[in-house]
Amino acid sequence: MYTIGEFSAKTGFSSRTLRFYEELGLLYPSKRNESGHRIYGLEELATLQRIQSLKFIGYSLQEIKELLDKEEITLESFADSLPIQRKVLVHKREEIDRAITAIDHVQELLDDNFPLDWTILTSLLHGMEFEEEQIAWMKEHFPDDFASHFTDIPKEERVKLDRDGYLYWLMSKD
Repeated sequence: MYTIGEFSAKTGFSSRTLRFYEELGLLYPSKRNESGHRIYGLEELATLQRIQSLKFIGYSLQEIKELLDKEEITLESFADSLPIQRKVLVHKREEIDRAITAIDHVQELLDDNFPLDWTILTSLLHGMEFEEEQIAWMKEHFPDDFASHFTDIPKEERVKLDRDGYLYWLMSKD
């Protein structure tokens, strides 16, 4: 049996995190001693390891709570949730990849001493954020060969188009 401090040291989870997990209903101490201090045992250690494993594969704390609240977590019910969790993680990875591409794109413009202000930066990032939706819309509304003109533009050429398009816009403002 371990006090919260000992349990924290043994598991690497801070006392604050353990109290937070208790507040969420994820992990309760097995008992409290006569002073009211939380006491944890092997069962709580196993629960904490489950929480850590589920967090590692991307489950939110609310989803973990729902899994732990089930009377019995069967491997079958857990296995049923894995394809859904995989899709969530793939979607997150795609979002991260798009964000990295946007950062690289803006960095290339900055490396070329391109004059950026917040309006232009926001416009570029917004365009890149919704690029997939724009391409899907073009493929739906135009012939494939027309839409492919836009989807097959190499990255370097897109940076040049953004830079040249902005300069053209700047010159036409007067």
